[in-house]
Amino acid sequence: MKTMSRALIGLVLTASALPAFAQETETRSYASVMYDTVFSDKDRKSETGTGYSFGVGKAINKYWGLEIGGFYDKAKPQAGGNHWREYGGKIDGMFFYSRDPRFSPYVALGLGGMENDRQTTGNKSFDFFADAGAGFFKYFPITSSYDIGIRADARYRWVNAKDIPGSNKFGEP
Repeated sequence: MKTMSRALIGLVLTASALPAFAQETETRSYASVMYDTVFSDKDRKSETGTGYSFGVGKAINKYWGLEIGGFYDKAKPQAGGNHWREYGGKIDGMFFYSRDPRFSPYVALGLGGMENDRQTTGNKSFDFFADAGAGFFKYFPITSSYDIGIRADARYRWVNAKDIPGSNKFGEP
């Protein structure tokens, strides 16, 4: 019975310490670097592209956070298509369902600007965009002050790149 009482007290003390740890974790700034896979719309006539993105973020409160970031993506052409390159910056508002360091799911809305470069012809345009998506963070403690984590994120980006010269939409005659 003594062992059971000690285990119960230990469990209660551990459980009471977890919210304090989560509170500390939620207010720390973070930096992330991600590998991107980009699925182009049919108008670009491109294969699936690749690239990278980066961001730095900070919690505003228990549920909300802000992130500022950038990206670089490129895609090879399909038959009769073009090589594309796009890069830009954005700011995201993020809503976290939980700030538990073991699994922190979120949804995000972002606004930004990007340069669209059709490398085959050299035509370029600067365009504003909006994106929406969902993802999660999972942290692994390194020391009492630092964690390393993994992050997965899926986004849909709306961009109107119709102003690239010599095209009906994306530079295709």
